[in-house]
Amino acid sequence: MENATDNTENLHPAKIPPQIAARLRTLLHDMGNALEIVVQSEYLLSIGAETPEDAKTWRGMLHQGIQQTIQLNQTLREYVRAHDQSLL
Repeated sequence: MENATDNTENLHPAKIPPQIAARLRTLLHDMGNALEIVVQSEYLLSIGAETPEDAKTWRGMLHQGIQQTIQLNQTLREYVRAHDQSLL
């Protein structure tokens, strides 16, 4: 059986270069903003719309947030794949 203290690589992963870390922080910030649209729109829909127009607006916001989140997720995946040294 492997001793847990022998596996120190997992405890101290390699540092992300500053340029890559800055790009990832930007993308993650944008992802958080898109998810906030989804959360707020879902909340508004859950409490009920006063008019059909309100519901339509909130569904549009929800759709927009979902589309942004999907695009950002794809961008993050591609960015990490392009900069992951283990895949090169």
